[in-house]
Amino acid sequence: MPQVWRVRMRSGLEGVDHAAARAFAVENGIVGAGWGLSDPPDPDPLPDKCSDADLYLQNARLVFPDNQSMERAAKIFSSQMKIGDFCWMYDTHVGEYWCCRIDGGFEYRTGGKFDAYDLHMTRRCTWARAGAADAVPGVIRRAFAGSFGTVSPIVTSAVNAIEAAEIFLDLRQPIPNGDLFAVTGPEDLEDLVALYLQEQDWLVFPSTAKTSMANYEFVLVNQETGERGAVQVKSGNVDYLEQHVAQDFDVFFVFLANPSAVIASEDERVRRIDQSKVEQFARQNWRLLPRRLQARWPIN
Repeated sequence: MPQVWRVRMRSGLEGVDHAAARAFAVENGIVGAGWGLSDPPDPDPLPDKCSDADLYLQNARLVFPDNQSMERAAKIFSSQMKIGDFCWMYDTHVGEYWCCRIDGGFEYRTGGKFDAYDLHMTRRCTWARAGAADAVPGVIRRAFAGSFGTVSPIVTSAVNAIEAAEIFLDLRQPIPNGDLFAVTGPEDLEDLVALYLQEQDWLVFPSTAKTSMANYEFVLVNQETGERGAVQVKSGNVDYLEQHVAQDFDVFFVFLANPSAVIASEDERVRRIDQSKVEQFARQNWRLLPRRLQARWPIN
């Protein structure tokens, strides 16, 4: 299985136009990082398009002694990253995600815009724009939420990151009108149920949608009655749910992806959401679905 990487595509040098650098990389089909070996107009010790990673490292260690970040990035771009691997980039300038497939081996680039944009350790690739936050799976959003180095692997839920890249790069064709609940992950179901309930006059408080709340996904308010509610969404093959409800809620919705699952609760406030009604809503309102779900579940 190919690996998947997150790349910052943001130089640490002052004066670099990061938005222009990313646009240049996409237009020219490259993914990369900095650490050029000389400052213009001094002659560079390596020729442009040099593919000898060992020679690059030999010279780079002289220019950047004890620079562990350079060492890590160089080793990834030169040997750990393989043709057929995938990379994800987050364009902070506009808030969009991009993905690419690695098409070529290591090349050291120098001169012109490669110097201006500090793009020297490179790999040839094919880029595709994924889009805004609703277009990508949670593993991608979380990968760019914290701090990380110039380039690093995505390990947790890597298969989801690869699947998404394959779809946006037209390497995987989803089955039209397929099984909705077979292609929805936990976050897809949460968004789908939230959309369904909002059509039923229940509005979502976005600030309450925190992963730390194991008992419910988010808090709701009915725009007609002012009643407070919450919703629990369970994906996968969960077959039994013992549900408890906080005193503040007038209504508590439960959605289970497994239609034969049992809810253990005597609380009259618990209301099970009919799976068929959610699917009907999704088919009738396909244009409202998150783009990542639209990509995996096209409708003829």
